[in-house]
Amino acid sequence: MSATNIGIQDPGSKALIKGREEKNPSLATHAARNSWAQSDFYGGVGWILGLLLTLFVSVPLILYMLNNAPRSRADEILLYGVAAAWWLNPLSIGSLGYILSNLRSWRWWVIAGLLVWFFVNSLVSLAIANENARSYTYGGLLILAYVLLGLLFIYVQLRVFVWAASGKPARFFFGILGWAALNGLVYWAVVNPEVLNVILVLLGFVFRILFAIAFVVIQFVAIFWFMAQSRVETIRPGDPKQMNFDDYKGQPNLLKLVRQWIYLLSDRNKFQKMGGQFINGLLLYGEPGTGKTMLAKCMAGEAGIAFISIEASGFRAMFMGVDVLKMISFIRKARKLAREYGACIAYIDEIDAVGMSRGGVMGGGQAGMGMGMGGMFGGGTGALTRLLYEMDGINEMTRSEKWRARWHQLLKKPVPPRNWHVLFMGSTNRPDVLDPALTRPGRFDRTIVVDKPDRAGRREITKYYLNKISHDESVDIEAIVSDTAWATPAKMMSAITKDAVRLALFDDRDKVSQHDIELAFQEQAMGLENPIEEMEEDQRRQVAYHEAGHAVAQYHLRPDERIVRVSIIRRSEALGYVLPVPNYDIYSLPLRTLVADILVSMAGHVAVKVFLGEYWTGASSDFQSIRTRLWTLANHGYFGPPVAMDIVQAPARSIEGRIALVEKFWQQLEDQTEQILRNRSTEVHAVAEVLLKKGDLSGKECIEIIRNSSSEVPNRDNGKDLLGPVLDIAGAAPAKLENEARLKKDPGSSSGLETAGQQGD
Repeated sequence: MSATNIGIQDPGSKALIKGREEKNPSLATHAARNSWAQSDFYGGVGWILGLLLTLFVSVPLILYMLNNAPRSRADEILLYGVAAAWWLNPLSIGSLGYILSNLRSWRWWVIAGLLVWFFVNSLVSLAIANENARSYTYGGLLILAYVLLGLLFIYVQLRVFVWAASGKPARFFFGILGWAALNGLVYWAVVNPEVLNVILVLLGFVFRILFAIAFVVIQFVAIFWFMAQSRVETIRPGDPKQMNFDDYKGQPNLLKLVRQWIYLLSDRNKFQKMGGQFINGLLLYGEPGTGKTMLAKCMAGEAGIAFISIEASGFRAMFMGVDVLKMISFIRKARKLAREYGACIAYIDEIDAVGMSRGGVMGGGQAGMGMGMGGMFGGGTGALTRLLYEMDGINEMTRSEKWRARWHQLLKKPVPPRNWHVLFMGSTNRPDVLDPALTRPGRFDRTIVVDKPDRAGRREITKYYLNKISHDESVDIEAIVSDTAWATPAKMMSAITKDAVRLALFDDRDKVSQHDIELAFQEQAMGLENPIEEMEEDQRRQVAYHEAGHAVAQYHLRPDERIVRVSIIRRSEALGYVLPVPNYDIYSLPLRTLVADILVSMAGHVAVKVFLGEYWTGASSDFQSIRTRLWTLANHGYFGPPVAMDIVQAPARSIEGRIALVEKFWQQLEDQTEQILRNRSTEVHAVAEVLLKKGDLSGKECIEIIRNSSSEVPNRDNGKDLLGPVLDIAGAAPAKLENEARLKKDPGSSSGLETAGQQGD
């Protein structure tokens, strides 16, 4: 409803509308905006009309009169023509339209506006047409300027006097004394020109010094301002980049958890009335690619608030203090967005880059590197301290808010309540290195684990991204879900929407197939295909038998996993690979499964020795995998009581004993692996020969070759038939899981590790 319509209603309607506006101030704001919009519309129409009149009426008439007038009167006709045309110029007609836009209300200011419009146009027309009127107009404007300056001077004098007189005795004395001295000096300079010259010289000297200082300060301020700028991503409500929970798939329980904070961000009134205090921060923890940043963006979009994010490494700087300036700038932007939209999420990605512990190494190898990473002048050490300070004082009034509050108090108006909030969010995959002061209650109050999705989550993610691309009927959602137990949401998105579409496009197809998606996931797991065109036959045979050994051992020892691909085509740095995937999501597993993994890792190296007669290089990654699993077995008590295999803190004698035990166990496992491969030599030869011919085998092809070349009836009862002798070596066979060494109560007996070693003998 516009202000015009309100003006012609009866008093009862006015009272009703006024009551509604008091309850809902947005109604009054909406009415005022409609009124201004109406005035701007009529003003714009008047401006366009004035432009048309000037171009097509005034200018042609003036030119016509000049062409038909004698030369002696050309100047006079031009002045009179311009004076008359002034009334029809766009500025004049536009102002008239703006004033007449509220003519129906007939308020006093409409009449006053018409009078002012008529007076100003008349004065300008007279000044154009008459030289004397022009002089009088200039003189009048000059006098008016002097009068306004005089009134301003008197106002400043009164304000200074009132300020000095209303303070304490000391301020009153020195304030009145300074006020009197300044006024006396001004009056003396007005009376005596010599004093005025001296004052002007001194002022000129002072201004030169101030200019030099200001120039230097501005240079430094400009330099530090440019250095303090960081790459900040801002998403406002309504932005095309804004996302909500409909875009976040695969983690329904996680969304259910964060909805409570979303509700409080969008509607905090009831929570505050109950005396609740809103949390300051949420810390998202999870491995890369699990969707931490996307979750923060979706939270902001779901709540309809602003989102601002920065990489924590962006706070790093060479010079001391620049990191603090960057942090201040980031939080100032977050506060501004919060005031504008009611709330804002300030997100710091990889917060461990700025939030590392300041007390030394705490669980991570880089926790104590905060000082050195900041630059040679110490930059980067103050950003964490500033962040802690800002999080503690996020609910305190800023300097501008304090000035506004003082101004409202001087005007005896109520201070407007603060109705905005900044929620800090950070993400990390190394929470162990964060400073305890950062994660205590009151700062990052809650830690939310963002894990990889389970099978149901992967199914939801797969369907979501398949709906975004063109694919044929060969795409098998369940097969994709089964093959991606290792994948994060980011990897699934990249494989389906980027790599698979690229593969189909460059194969001259307009739809993605299941084969494209499988190749895309293989590229992610093993790298891009980079075949060696000319490779010596003996080297190629070594790679084939190496991978054939892995494949046969994998098939027999890990029946809970299925082989997806076996290849001797180079990808990244690997000359060949066997790619297995679990048949189901694994969250815990028996220790004998780790033993089976060790045998599978040894199988490639052992197969080369058994079938080619000597050891070859190329098994370094297998050896690293074996070492890792051996330490894991010891930590979980596979050899006896659980032992912390920390070589750094362990005594030298203990280290020697452990290394000797591991070497002995390694040799025994290698012998067992060799026995398994010799018993299935026909399978290894068959797989290797086909690999040499084709270079690449699918999982189904590999399994078919193994089964066709095997002389035994397949018996894959979780690999126990083959693992039994190996488990007996370690003293932890299924029938002996409660081994005697673990249950011995005699304190004088040997340790679990020694017992395991003796049993191995």
